[in-house]
Formats: sequence, structure tokens, C-alpha cells
Amino acid sequence: MNTRVELSIAVALAVFFASAQLEAEPNFPITQDGVLTGQAFFHDLQEIDQGHANFAGGFALGYLWFVQENLDGSVFCMPLTTKQEQIWRVVYNYFQKHPEKWDQLAGPLVTAALTETWPCSTGK
Repeated sequence: MNTRVELSIAVALAVFFASAQLEAEPNFPITQDGVLTGQAFFHDLQEIDQGHANFAGGFALGYLWFVQENLDGSVFCMPLTTKQEQIWRVVYNYFQKHPEKWDQLAGPLVTAALTETWPCSTGK
């Protein structure tokens, strides 16, 4: 199996098993209807900022890693030397600057933050 397929399977399993956390952890980032809002995701990013090692913070880091692995080089273009902490900080700062967007889906907001910071060259 190739790495992307294995990663996709791992993420799908993680989300499936994490669904049990909905009742166990009231601040779980995905709502009962399966929506990951900007507000919920920013809460999880704040957990990391405050140094809390919990499920919500781990979910946020895993989500950022998944986005990076699947969209870097096509939607945004990070330098090879980019560290995970830099990615987290870029997204955290974007969410912090745009609370008016927190009611939107988190995925496009994360992508917007990374694209704004690391756009791909258009070759022009």
C-alpha cells in the first residue's frame, strides 16, 4: 500500500474511534452532526497554546498534519524546512485574527491560513 492510502485509512479509523469521545469529552471538536467549525477548532488550538496535552489538542495537531500531507505542493507550498510548530502558529494566528469566520467550516479556514502564508508560485 502507498503512504497516502495508509494515512487515509489511519485517519478514517482515528475519526471512527474518536466518535466515542463525543459523550466522554464535551469539548470534542466535531459536533454531533459531524461539523468541525472554526470556533471548535480554535478552541483546540488554544488547548495547545496553553500547554494542555489532551485529546482536543492532539486532534488539532493530527488534523493539521493531515492537511499538510495532502495539500502541500498543490494548494499551498511550504518550504521543506517548515516545522510543525510553525504550521500550528500560522493557523492559530489566522484564527485569532478572524473570529468573524469561526462559524464557518474549519477546513477551508485552515487552508486559507496556509495558502496566505505559503502560496504556490504561479510561474509568472
